[in-house]
Amino acid sequence: MRASLPLMILACTALGVAAQPTIMPSDMPTPGQSVVYRLFDTIPPLATGADAVWEIYGTGASADTVVFYSPVGQPGVADFPDATLMATMSLDPGYRSYFKTSATSFEYLGYHIVGVASFPDDPNAYLQFPCNYGNTWSDTWGPMDATIDVDLSADGWGTLVAAGTSWSNVLKVHGSSPELDTLVGGVHYQSFVTMDFFWRPGETFYVAYVHHRDYLVDGIPDGDITKTHVRITEELVTGTTDRARNGVVNAFPNPAEDVLHLATMWPDLTSIVLVDPTGREAAHEAIDTNEPPGTEHTLDVSGLAPGIYAVRCTGRAGNTACAMVMVH
Repeated sequence: MRASLPLMILACTALGVAAQPTIMPSDMPTPGQSVVYRLFDTIPPLATGADAVWEIYGTGASADTVVFYSPVGQPGVADFPDATLMATMSLDPGYRSYFKTSATSFEYLGYHIVGVASFPDDPNAYLQFPCNYGNTWSDTWGPMDATIDVDLSADGWGTLVAAGTSWSNVLKVHGSSPELDTLVGGVHYQSFVTMDFFWRPGETFYVAYVHHRDYLVDGIPDGDITKTHVRITEELVTGTTDRARNGVVNAFPNPAEDVLHLATMWPDLTSIVLVDPTGREAAHEAIDTNEPPGTEHTLDVSGLAPGIYAVRCTGRAGNTACAMVMVH
């Protein structure tokens, strides 16, 4: 069981691609495991590339638990003969997802709705093993009785931030595909899907998933039906993590009302900056680089508007650490 920790701000600088771990079949879920997710319906745009900091938060939060089972004897299993794993969701218990795990890939095969029917897809590979930064592959899927191409790439290791908590050594796998392109009554309908999976060695299943669908009518985006669906592990949202402690900064209290205290074990820290949601500098403190690691600093936040702020700490070599804090 992980212990609850105060806010940890993890270094944005990379350990280097060679030093990063690799996602392997041993990191995939097995029967009897479960994951609790918090669901959101909006998030800010996600960064791309290596050494990024991905901030995921939003509105419309609810909880869902995914439980994994052996597929043997499960409803609809006959329609998924290659399945090695089945999952259910607490928010939709009649929905059964089937997967195939192997030494080379982790694939989604389709789903079964109890009492209705099975809906097999062309295998949709979530990962190909060993998976590390720079991996790319193409796949197909068929949600509408048609084969649709999807391109995926493991486009970077970085830090995942949610509700003021962060995890290091997270690999983002980005996928994109055209989903619909048709003419109906002279009207051109299109939809495009992007998927971002966040994987972390040693964690059951993905630690976060962002699914975004854009709809266009005659080339014009339709904001009324364009949707984003986000799932984040409850442990990340609530801050009960086992994050690596190299280069971390503690910030407390979080949320803060009058003052925000910060302490870092970094040597040669030169500045701490608080950035508001518009990107403007809201508070700044210059640091004497001769001070010993662990020195506590205090920022006055009493005059700031309530909201989520980014804390950016900078070292003499230009290395940075960042995360999100809430000001009441």
